[in-house]
Order: sequence, then C-alpha cells, then structure tokens
Amino acid sequence: MKKIRYILFLALCFTSLITLADDETYVLDETHLSIGFLVDHAGYARTLGMFTKASGSFKYDEDKSLVSDIEIRTGINASASWN
Repeated sequence: MKKIRYILFLALCFTSLITLADDETYVLDETHLSIGFLVDHAGYARTLGMFTKASGSFKYDEDKSLVSDIEIRTGINASASWN
C-alpha cells in the first residue's frame, strides 16, 4: 500500500511540473466588425439586415485547431436593414 502511495505521489509531483498552455483569447475589433444576416420570409421575400455595432471575443487552441467560448454582443438598437 505504501508503494502505491509513493508512486502516486511521484506521479502527481511530475505532472505538476508540466505547464499546460492556456487557450489564446482574441477580442474582435469593434471598429471593423459588422454582422450581416439574410431573413427568408415565407419563401418569397428576402430581407438583408446588418448590425453595425457589435463586440465579442473567442478562445483558440492552436494545438487542437479548436475555437471555443465564442461570445458576440450586439443591441437591437444597433441594427439597420435594407430591402
């Protein structure tokens, strides 16, 4: 039993020496960000809309090529649409 504890203790010590890199956090540039969308109404009319004021961020893990924690914020008052 003591041998197992000793092995587990050594394993824990060596794994704590390994530093895991955090995912890189990216913030979207509000000056150059706009969100466009297209709404299809009843199959015959399409309306294009755009949020011109938005902000957001996301995390990127380069080792896994994985994007996570995506957050986009915009307000309804910031929208404009064209027909």
